[in-house]
Amino acid sequence: MRILHLFNWPLKDINYNLDKIASQNFNAIQINPIQPLKEDGYKEWWMSYQPCSFKIGNIYGSKEELIELCKHAKEKNLMIFADVVCNHMAGSVFDDLVPHEKVDKNLTNNPNFWKVKKNIYNWNNRNEVINHCMNLPGLNLSNKELQKIIIEFLYELLDCGIEGFRFDAAKT
Repeated sequence: MRILHLFNWPLKDINYNLDKIASQNFNAIQINPIQPLKEDGYKEWWMSYQPCSFKIGNIYGSKEELIELCKHAKEKNLMIFADVVCNHMAGSVFDDLVPHEKVDKNLTNNPNFWKVKKNIYNWNNRNEVINHCMNLPGLNLSNKELQKIIIEFLYELLDCGIEGFRFDAAKT
């Protein structure tokens, strides 16, 4: 499978270039995380990996633009894969391990959704890698209620036409 990662490309620009991409024998396109971000406007690449919720739409495009892109890509026999961030949320300006003020209140208001505010210091220690934070507020993925929110988000992406996922910072 030949996957083209169109890093930091707006969905409209990807849609505009689908014929050219298809003519180069790609099978799939990976798009940036499409979750709302703590800052608007094109900034550093890593800003795409500090989401504020499990909703669809940010500087790269809206839910409607995602649906349109997926529809047109399918017509060209191209699959669209979404980069998904579900391990952490955006950090505050003052403390990276505290959720940013823009993080969805449904998440911040539930203390059971969050890992202990402790960074990984030993990447060879499996317990730390799984249970500690990566310099951002870590989500407690063992929480069933949080899992339900994330699964609903993934199904919403599938309903838009997404055909695959790349999970950022997935740990097992």
